[in-house]
Amino acid sequence: MNLLLDTCAFICFQAASDVLSRTARAAIPDSRNEVYMSAVSAWEIGRKYASGALVLNASPDLLIPRVREESGIESLPLMESDALMAEKLPRLHRDPFDRILIAQALVNGMKIVTPDEAFHAYPVHLIGDRHGYGPQGVTTATPSTGGPAAHEFDWIHGNFIPAVAWDTEEGKSR
Repeated sequence: MNLLLDTCAFICFQAASDVLSRTARAAIPDSRNEVYMSAVSAWEIGRKYASGALVLNASPDLLIPRVREESGIESLPLMESDALMAEKLPRLHRDPFDRILIAQALVNGMKIVTPDEAFHAYPVHLIGDRHGYGPQGVTTATPSTGGPAAHEFDWIHGNFIPAVAWDTEEGKSR
């Protein structure tokens, strides 16, 4: 599996935090998986560290490469196609860094490791869901109502299209 760590997942992994689900904590060091950290997450960590919003045991320029090297986590550059895809995403998640990570996962066919429930608004595969949706904690994005995704993704044109209106009480389309 190709896994993309979101920023929070990387921070929690390096701190051995139990914020991540057991499934996510097991998937990251699993040698059957290719695990990536986006350059966007490195930038976000650096910004938060510089502003004092994030406390780390070492500066990001030392910590990030060391943890990546020790854990076999590859760096994922931000490509033009990722940036263009991010702008096509609906603003269902307010964090622009996370929208770029979602775009990278979509473009590169990756699953995102995250404890962030806001990712459920997008059609990405997630690992790390604390609620245990799906087999082995893997889920596709669905809104919190439990119904189908609020938007469908047109893979041919790279756009989101509105989904059918759903009756959440009966789980039927209208």
